[in-house]
Amino acid sequence: MIKEYNFDEFDKASKKEWTNKLIQDLGADTAQRISEWKCERELSLSAYYNEEDLKDTLRIPLKKTLDWKYLQPTGFNTTNDEALNALMNGADGLILENSQLNHLEKFLNKVSPEYCTLALRASSFDDYQKFLNWWKNRHPEDGAGEVLVFHLSRSIESTIEQDHTSLMEDLLSASVNGHRVINIDCGLVQRSGGGVACELFYMLSQSVFIINQLIDKGHSLDKIVNNLFISTDIGSSYFLELSKIRVMRWLLAQVLKQYGVTDANIPIHTSTSPFTKPSLDANTNFLRCTSEAMSAILGGTDYLTIDPHHSLSSADRIARNISNLLKDESYLSKTMDPATGSYYMEDLSKKLAQEAWGMFQEMESKGGYLVAVKEKVFQSEITKDLNFQKERIASGRRKVVGVNDFGNPDEKIKSDQLSDTYKSLSADFEAVRKEVEKFVEANGEENRPSIYLAAAGINAKMINARYTFITNFFNWAGFRISKIESHEIPKEFSVMVCCGADINYNEESIQEIAGIDHAKIVLAAGQCNDDSSSRISGWVNVKSNRLQTVQDILNQLGVTQNSSWS
Repeated sequence: MIKEYNFDEFDKASKKEWTNKLIQDLGADTAQRISEWKCERELSLSAYYNEEDLKDTLRIPLKKTLDWKYLQPTGFNTTNDEALNALMNGADGLILENSQLNHLEKFLNKVSPEYCTLALRASSFDDYQKFLNWWKNRHPEDGAGEVLVFHLSRSIESTIEQDHTSLMEDLLSASVNGHRVINIDCGLVQRSGGGVACELFYMLSQSVFIINQLIDKGHSLDKIVNNLFISTDIGSSYFLELSKIRVMRWLLAQVLKQYGVTDANIPIHTSTSPFTKPSLDANTNFLRCTSEAMSAILGGTDYLTIDPHHSLSSADRIARNISNLLKDESYLSKTMDPATGSYYMEDLSKKLAQEAWGMFQEMESKGGYLVAVKEKVFQSEITKDLNFQKERIASGRRKVVGVNDFGNPDEKIKSDQLSDTYKSLSADFEAVRKEVEKFVEANGEENRPSIYLAAAGINAKMINARYTFITNFFNWAGFRISKIESHEIPKEFSVMVCCGADINYNEESIQEIAGIDHAKIVLAAGQCNDDSSSRISGWVNVKSNRLQTVQDILNQLGVTQNSSWS
């Protein structure tokens, strides 16, 4: 017979009591280290939450529908057949590029605009005018089609330099029902390396600036609100990005309340971010897209776009089917704001909102968005956030699968595949790999830098564990990695890494390793101790900076001559 447990038998512990017990059992330093962790540069979170954390939670405004609309991006080579196929197989709309605006009749042949959402990236009023003329000819007066107009901005500075306010004013004057033409693009911050709090701060600051500018030019508040929408990119920090979408809705509601608007529901368009997509181990990007799409959907996005960042011919179909699977097989379209009531998610959302709102209020007191752009306030915050993220990745504290850990040893890649055309979180690692592949292309595959793993001692469990660690530590950089077998000793090689227990790195054990004298560089996996052999010139462990260690080795081998790496 199964015993029935009544958990009321256990005394409830407050958060303070739990913390005190942790300190008592583990000591203050250890308790501090394991109970708090940094989610962002200025955002620390706890490892333990309870109902106390539900006090003063945000009342997140709910979006109008449970579902989301999938908008498929199109490219210069996308044909009418491909556009129709996308709309017939899961896409709710298309994102058009400038290149398609000159032949809309051909590209959108047989597309009925009253049944789908069409979005376009406009860099000028003429772009919108071309589309508007086509729309008026094709869209019936009683149709329910939607249009989103994204504004092309390459940088935060360009939003001022190119006078986007004037563009928005022109678009607003010409817009018709069903069109949303005032776009606040927060993705600029995310794609530049900024953190979530900085992105929310930017959204608030630019939104208030645009609304005030358009009101001053004589446009009604109702028309402005009915034409406003937010666009953002979703990063790979699952819960953080989920909270971002929730907090966006809450912050927008707080801002609009100041204008007397209490019932507005500003739609949010989210796209998977190119910033999180490396060229190394590109197949993994499909998995990243899935995780990022889930964050956006569970956070409450209204429109979703998945950019697979993959050259596979079927990439668009796979990306579209990620949305289809999450909707039709995972039933994510059946629940509204599932994060509500979660101790952790509610606390994270509250902290994000408080930090972003505080930054916004401080900037408003100094002059607002215009001053922030001119004095490079946003750029300064983005640089700090980017450096924080890059340091975490280089040190291995943050994993990027296929880049700084679990690299694909069978991946064949050429230097020209590692593009410098966009900013990526993995750019520093890809720059190193690019130099290695250039060296191999110039000197032949037989001269690819090599790492040989040598067993030290007889502790098989420790030897194998460190084989795995060293392989993952180095293989992203394009090294040829193999184990040294006693019966097969290479005549010449680049780097030898001794793998075993730390106590087996003494002078006697190291000298017994076959071929040790052939190595240009001898490293060991582990920690140096008083008995360690003088033959070992360097140590590799979990505290080692993965990027800097590899750069130093490549310089020593003569594969690269980058003085900035030294």
